[in-house]
Formats: sequence, structure tokens, C-alpha cells
Amino acid sequence: MLTLQQSQFLSEPSSSSQTPTWSVLSFEIQQDKKGTWATGISAFAQATLQEDQGPDVSVSDLFLSRKLGAKHFFLGRKRRPWSLSDEFFHIGLWQPMTRWDYFELRPQGLTGLFLGHQGADWFSEFFVSPVFLPDQGPAFEINQGQFASSNRWFWAPQSSVGILKDQSKIFYILDKPSWDEVVFQFSAAGRWLWEPSRVHGFWGQVALADKPVNQFHLRVDGRLDLKDQEVKVRVKPLIVRHTLATGEMGWRSMDQQISLAVHRDHPRVSKKGPLEIDSELVPSWFAVLMGSQRLGFLGAPRTTLDGGYLKRFRDDIVANSLVSSKVESSYGRFDFEDLLHVGMSQNVSVSRIREWVVALRWWIAPEQRGSWLSASSSWKWTSDLHSQIKFDVLGTELSRDDSAQFISRYRNNDRVMVGMTYVF
Repeated sequence: MLTLQQSQFLSEPSSSSQTPTWSVLSFEIQQDKKGTWATGISAFAQATLQEDQGPDVSVSDLFLSRKLGAKHFFLGRKRRPWSLSDEFFHIGLWQPMTRWDYFELRPQGLTGLFLGHQGADWFSEFFVSPVFLPDQGPAFEINQGQFASSNRWFWAPQSSVGILKDQSKIFYILDKPSWDEVVFQFSAAGRWLWEPSRVHGFWGQVALADKPVNQFHLRVDGRLDLKDQEVKVRVKPLIVRHTLATGEMGWRSMDQQISLAVHRDHPRVSKKGPLEIDSELVPSWFAVLMGSQRLGFLGAPRTTLDGGYLKRFRDDIVANSLVSSKVESSYGRFDFEDLLHVGMSQNVSVSRIREWVVALRWWIAPEQRGSWLSASSSWKWTSDLHSQIKFDVLGTELSRDDSAQFISRYRNNDRVMVGMTYVF
């Protein structure tokens, strides 16, 4: 699948290195081969037409599988349904994501060995791995002690800080971890699903894990250089571990679905020096309610309404963290403390080949006093050629200076996107 997209942003960028337009050429491949030994791959690559940014590549799935009666195994990278609510709200607890475009987040699979067993009305699965691949965020560089990126979804930390009534320049130094410090991390997880019927009735799932956090954890060490009259800040991305527990239950029919989920995230971090400050890393509870309704009873079987609500409950915030400091983190784990979603989608078949799909999504963040409205429409001209148009608008009552909030931080990223896709 080959896609060409052009995004026109409706506001000026927050940095001189960013542009009001964003042209992307992307290539996606999905392939599954059945047999005694089955293989599968789902990969995505995109290249912006701007000269100063290289291509981005992600592999969501790349695996070898075998099924023996009621048992199966996967070896490689594979997306699995560890949590429906985590995937719907893009919390980022279970599986890593690509974060090149926050309007189009893409979940990635865990990498390792998966063992599953199918019972009469239940399914169990276990996962173990000695390797780990984290989230993929926007590309950036450090130029003369300052973070810079042409991607509008990268938020550079502040360039100066007030000290004794004066503004001192911040000079950043990035301590990159070695690739083996990132990749060679042990993970173990398991889930148990009770599902008497896949089309009607109640279901429930419990999942547990001890694994690395998908997002890099930031630790900074800032020191005032009296000679140069600047603050030298050493930024240290770290891999930290967490224990994770998820419980989900719900009811479904052909036209309705409703579910309730609870997550417990308990991160662990190593000791730090007396002058070092960490980005936020506190144990949290998440409660999620979701539901959907197809409007077949109103004579519109191809129209679906859906909604959901997410609420995060944090334990006490550690005082010496980036949340309470003047040095902001560009890699916060969670973008929202609470989030309400209302959506509608409709599929209209014009002919045997031609099809029109329209979707409307409204995300409301009460604590941030803002919302994000997304409207999209796609037209299937032939079985091979599709076109798309999409609008994304962010709005908040907060001032532009309150950049600690997601919507306020990226409020200049309102955009109109058009694209054409060829499927081969």
C-alpha cells in the first residue's frame, strides 16, 4: 500500500525549524502466509518531502507461528489484545507505539515468544522475552546545546531559566544510552480470557506483566556554569521497569458493546544523585468505561456511535520531579489525566466497488479545559485506489504559556490533511 499525504497546518509552528506544511510519502505492507509454519509481517515506512528529515520505519508485526491443536506459539514481534481500553485510548501501558504523529498513533507488538492455549470457553497466553523495543518518537537533534526537530510533534524543552531575577541560557547535553542497555531487557507477561461466545454475552480478561516501560524515562542533572553564565543540563534517557495489572470485563451483542477496565501501573526507578531530577514516574490507577451502539434499530445498520471515559488516579508525586520543576519533559508518559470520547462512523456503499466512509471523533479533556475534534472522510474509487481528507482541530481555554498540558502545547497543530492511497 502506497500513500501520499499533504498536511496544511492552520497556525504558525512553535519553532523556526518547523514548517506550515508537511508532505509524507508512506509505504505499508501486510502479509500473512498460512501453512504448517505460518509467517506474518506488518511494516510501515514514511519519508517526509522536507530535506532535513530522514525516513521513519516501524515494524508492528514480524513473526513465525505454529498451531498444534489447541495450542499455538508465535516467535517474533506480534500485536496481541492485551487490553482493549489501552489500545483504544492509546495509554501506552502494554504495547509500544510510534509517536511521529500524535493524531495518528500506531501500536506496535511486543517482541519475544508467545505461547497460547485455547479451551472450550477460555483462552490463556504467556509471553517471555530477553529483548525490548521502546516507543518510537519524533526524530530530533541537539544543535549548539538546544533541542531541535522539524517534526511539529516534538516539543523542545525551554531554552532559558530564571535565576536570581536574571535569565540564564540552558545548554543541553544528551547522554545517549548504548543500544544493548535499551534492547537487552527481560519481559514476562500473561493473560487469561473468559469468552463463552465471540458475538454475544459477557466476557472478561485479566493480564499481568513485569516488563520495561515503553517510554524512555528522563533524568536530568543541571549545574550553573558561572564562567559562561549558563546552566548546563545533562539529559539521561533511561529504561525503567514496571509491574502492570489489567482487569477488563464487558458484554457484547451484534449491535452493542460495553466494557469496564481497571489498570494498575507501578513503575520502579533506580537511585539518583542528589542534584538529579526525574521526569514524572509515580504509581497510578486507570479506570476506563467504553461502549458502542450500531443504529440498526433506526434503519441505519452502517452507522455506529461509540464513546468512552478515561480517568487516571495518581499516587503522590515526588517533589523533585520534572512535574514540579522549571525544566519540562518532552517525553511525558501520559498526556491526559481524564479524557472523554464521543464518536460516530458511517459506511455507505455506493456500488459494488465504490464506498464512502465518514467518521467524527471528539476528545474532551476536562482537566486541561480543552478538546480535540477530528473529522475524516474516505472515498474508495476502485478496489485499488482510495482518497482521504481529514480535519483535526485543538482548542483550550488555557493560555499558550501553559505548555505542560498536551492540548495547550500542541494547539498550533490544527491541520487539514488530504491523501491518496494505492493498494497493490
